[in-house]
Amino acid sequence: MLTVENIDARTVSITFDGYRTCYVVRDRKTVLVDCGYPSDHPGLLAGLDRLGLDPGSIDYLALTHIHLDHAGGAGCLTRLNPELIVCVHGRGSRHLVDPARLLHAAARVYGERFAAIGAMLPVPEGNLKTIDSGDTIELGASHLEVHYTPGHAKHHVIFHDPFAAAVFTGDALGLKIADQPNFILTPPSDYDKCQSVDSINRIEALKPKRINFAHCGTYCLNPRERIFEDLKQAHEQWTRCVTAILNETPGIETQAMWKLFLKQQPYLQRYPDRHASFLLSVRGIRTYIESK
Repeated sequence: MLTVENIDARTVSITFDGYRTCYVVRDRKTVLVDCGYPSDHPGLLAGLDRLGLDPGSIDYLALTHIHLDHAGGAGCLTRLNPELIVCVHGRGSRHLVDPARLLHAAARVYGERFAAIGAMLPVPEGNLKTIDSGDTIELGASHLEVHYTPGHAKHHVIFHDPFAAAVFTGDALGLKIADQPNFILTPPSDYDKCQSVDSINRIEALKPKRINFAHCGTYCLNPRERIFEDLKQAHEQWTRCVTAILNETPGIETQAMWKLFLKQQPYLQRYPDRHASFLLSVRGIRTYIESK
């Protein structure tokens, strides 16, 4: 399922399977924020076509991070547009040039689901532009500002659009599905609770009015909401819960730990379609705790 939605005069979202969202921002130059799995590439081309665009129309691919559901199609795009500038944090750039290690880690995380995400092609080194806090992606009359936001991953950045009071947050603020709470995303092996909370504070300080989530689309903030505080509390609460389980039962098997975690966080039982994501987050928290 492919959904293309106008967000504002400059921004359009393209969502795959109701879950993975990338964004097109148009000015004199055009930037694509994230690009989905390799298997999303045909859908991305179809979404661009609906906008009267093709890969050659894209000047910049701005990656929030290099996980496959965000950067997996980057190599496909550079093959179709050899002039494409791929903007990525320096801690992730080498894994786009040679994705073997990234793919090996993803295979461990995804298990039997790995084959369905498609083959990731390398990105030529000449197409890469490393970015960090303080950098901007100039589009013409507007630009995107880069902010380094580790915690979900060491190579994670977000993009602030000050002209729309919007932020493209990748996975730094978790995922937001309509009529459901905002859930954190804490996968292995880079998750760091303290860095995650610091990054939430950094994003909150930008005072955005709209969050452009990579999962699952755009969300307009209500001034009375406590979304940032709730996210920080979730990081603390989930980490405390996993820590207590590990302290009580050292060496516990992952599925057994997950069942205990779910029992102690009963509100999560209302969202069975998200349990695979929750389990991955619990595994990431465990890795974080055991590495300290």
